[in-house]
Amino acid sequence: MITLHNTASSRLALAIITAVLFLSQDAYATVPAYNLPAGTEAAKTALEMEIEMAEAGNAPEQHLLGWRYYVGDGVPRNVLQAAFWYRKAAEQGYAAAQVELAELYLYGLEGMDVDVPEAMHWYRQAAEQGRADAQLQLGHAYLYRQEPMKDKQAAYFWLLLSAAQGNRHAQRSLPSLKKMLTAKQRKQIEADVNAWKPLE
Repeated sequence: MITLHNTASSRLALAIITAVLFLSQDAYATVPAYNLPAGTEAAKTALEMEIEMAEAGNAPEQHLLGWRYYVGDGVPRNVLQAAFWYRKAAEQGYAAAQVELAELYLYGLEGMDVDVPEAMHWYRQAAEQGRADAQLQLGHAYLYRQEPMKDKQAAYFWLLLSAAQGNRHAQRSLPSLKKMLTAKQRKQIEADVNAWKPLE
């Protein structure tokens, strides 16, 4: 187990690790406060502005505030508050927040109950907008979960979509899955994938 002490460098390390695991890189590309040194007046002012915009209904800021609560960046770490703000953004159709919220439900982190159907609901919302990571999770859920969710054809559909975007985990899952389907099934699903368009 890795223990990170509460220093600026360890907070940065935790932020980077979390971003790699859970967040899309483009989600914070336009957030000017993201790299401000912790504890400065500028960082405090930026956080206050983020909270104000999140409370006013700005989905990207709600997502960012959820992330801040998840890692404890500028606010006390609180997974339930992270889920609250992720949900606010997710309900507005913000795909990155839908993925984060799904993760929390899938793993039941710190005070949240595991709720697989709820996790799959949010993964599907993001997957239908074209998120490769959500498509991967849906594909794996259909492939590995118990009945009645198990559905190899649905798994093949979502994993093909994810793999087409370069997701290596999805690409590695496809060869063995192909063997479980008939040539006719594969052909129809591949045609469906070629015709598929993400929701806008």
